[in-house]
Amino acid sequence: MLKRLHSAHLGCDSMIRRARDKIFWIGIKSQIKQLARSCETCEQNRPRNQKQPMKQHSDGKHPWDKVGTDLFQIENKTYLLVIDYFTNYIELDLLTTTTSKQVIKKLKKQFSRFGIPRQIISDGGPQYSSAEFKEFAKSWQIQHHITSPNHPNSNGKAEAGVKIAKRMMLKCLETRSDPYEALLELRNTPRADTGLSPQEMMFSRQARTRIPTFEKTQVVNVKRQKRKKQIKKSYDRRAKPLPQIVKGDNVYFEHRNIHWKPGQVRDRLSERNYLVVGTDNTTYNRNRDHMRQTGVNVHIRDKSPAPIQADLGQPMNNNSEHIEAEVVPENHALQTNRYMNLRPRRNINPPAYLKDYIRH
Repeated sequence: MLKRLHSAHLGCDSMIRRARDKIFWIGIKSQIKQLARSCETCEQNRPRNQKQPMKQHSDGKHPWDKVGTDLFQIENKTYLLVIDYFTNYIELDLLTTTTSKQVIKKLKKQFSRFGIPRQIISDGGPQYSSAEFKEFAKSWQIQHHITSPNHPNSNGKAEAGVKIAKRMMLKCLETRSDPYEALLELRNTPRADTGLSPQEMMFSRQARTRIPTFEKTQVVNVKRQKRKKQIKKSYDRRAKPLPQIVKGDNVYFEHRNIHWKPGQVRDRLSERNYLVVGTDNTTYNRNRDHMRQTGVNVHIRDKSPAPIQADLGQPMNNNSEHIEAEVVPENHALQTNRYMNLRPRRNINPPAYLKDYIRH
């Protein structure tokens, strides 16, 4: 009867309404809920999770203390963007190649002008996850934080900077205006949360532009915190906290857009970042927004090879007092063949993951 109720793959609430006044037995409600949670087809085709309350980055202690970085393309040209969390100051560089070596070279050029930041936030692209970049961050004493894959909100500052810079450069291309002057005006435009421009907060002075400027000073911390609270309050209106997930939990996680894939939590990397093992024993890095607990019993396929057992032929008698020596022939080839025949041979077993299949 439960299978008939779930023939349309409805949710638990819909099935309870369908069964009301039609069928009843003790515990039917809990059984319907368990059936809805353990249906693999329903679990794989469920919609995305509701977004969680905003978790804001710290802005750093001073200018250029914490920076975010990302790459973007315009007309088949790749640019490197670096944005300061404290001042929102943007730096742009054209990349001739998209290798880690080229990215490191541009970053060193910027760091020689503004100093070495304490933290770098990136999306973990191939340029930032390479061994060369890890060695660069270690030698320059920089804490490199990689955000969750497919979760641009984790690197929101750099994503917002890319959006601003990309829009500005596309408009300059369309109007054939000077992009350098546009970047200068962008850096000198006061922000809504502080009342000061990124240029003023970065260098404690206004840069001279083609627009008349006047000297001014203003305390920015109070306005900055007020603005951040307003943003968080507006964002959290459509968000809710998700249940805690611990190591070993069976989950479904987003894989290739909105397709849900079963897996099991292997480790927790940070507050909202997890390592998940799929059914094919492949490890994935996922944000909590892309995961949800499930009642389906997830089976992880074992890819480890079967243990090797040595077949020694006839068992040896450990109590024997001596072993008769064999007469070694003079022919070297015959000696080698006899030696090979006396060597123990291992028993070749099929892989463990094929144990449930019938082989012909």
